[in-house]
Amino acid sequence: MAREHNNAQLIGIGGRMHTVSEALAIVDAFLTAQWSKAERHQRRIDILDEYERTHEAPPVPGAKPSTAG
Repeated sequence: MAREHNNAQLIGIGGRMHTVSEALAIVDAFLTAQWSKAERHQRRIDILDEYERTHEAPPVPGAKPSTAG
């Protein structure tokens, strides 16, 4: 789902958690998965892109604004 929902470009697999055949199956599933391009997934990617550009985290939905400072 990382690739389908987040358009992920890399994968991490625990070496002590999976056999070689399991790891190969995970890699194969990852490489053949396509990004869904669903609007809700694109919104998440847009938030990450904005953070990469500005280094400022977006407001948390439903959170009260901070009065510190």
